[in-house]
Amino acid sequence: MTFKEALVFAFLAYFIFEVFYAIATLILFRLIDPELQQKVLIQTMDTMRRMMEKFGMDDSKIDDALKTAQESSEKAYTFGQVFLGLGLALIWDFIKSLIIALISQRKKPEFADVRDTNI
Repeated sequence: MTFKEALVFAFLAYFIFEVFYAIATLILFRLIDPELQQKVLIQTMDTMRRMMEKFGMDDSKIDDALKTAQESSEKAYTFGQVFLGLGLALIWDFIKSLIIALISQRKKPEFADVRDTNI
């Protein structure tokens, strides 16, 4: 397999996965359970609070961090955000595809094997 073939194969696999993942995310959070985002946010906030308390942060800093996290996650699963996430994931997947292609490429030997010639 040449470098180009390996890169195309790996990136195509990642691309197909990311498109299905984005569609499934939109269907899950928009059609199946529109309240799921709020449920996930509540669980995340509880986990964040426990972790910050465990590290000994002040209550005022914890409240500020949780308020900031809540404000930033209000629009987490809009079509635009999922599309942006898809784009960023594809960039990262292309980098991973490059690494996979570098590892799996095979070059043709520069010189023919002596045993293959009729000398």
